[in-house]
Amino acid sequence: PVFKKRESNTHKGTYGTAALIVGSYGMAGAAILALKGCLKSGVGIAKAYIPDSIYPMVTVSAPEAVCNVYKEHTDAKDICHKAFLSDALLIGCGLNIGDKQRQMLSYVIESYDKKLLIDADGINMLAEGIECIKHSAADIVLTPHSAEMARLCKVTTKKIEENRIFYAKTL
Repeated sequence: PVFKKRESNTHKGTYGTAALIVGSYGMAGAAILALKGCLKSGVGIAKAYIPDSIYPMVTVSAPEAVCNVYKEHTDAKDICHKAFLSDALLIGCGLNIGDKQRQMLSYVIESYDKKLLIDADGINMLAEGIECIKHSAADIVLTPHSAEMARLCKVTTKKIEENRIFYAKTL
């Protein structure tokens, strides 16, 4: 009942494009889970922006997705710029934390102006300076679990779990 019945004279382009900047060596599973969830949501085209080290695992697990592969030396802005053509963007799942990943997240927050979901390693990097999202033109959704929320709020996980609503409102 949540999804409208699709008309018979439509195609995948009718239902939007989502970009996912996800995954890293050793974290292909996070990229795959995010991609499969995206595909199940009803999006017309799911485009994964992934490092070449996990391409075989991702494409075998989600053959219906479009995989845009980048090499380790690829400029962060080049990766993100291509993803900006989408209607919505996810960044963070299994991305890992490093200088290149920080550059990607920063560029996305500064430059993307549509629907943006930040999860997992994206949230962990955001905890280093969450103020940057205040000036973003994107419609941002954060999806932290308790430990990630604790990092964002600079408190313990126990404090978050004791009063989730307070910290959600505070953040």
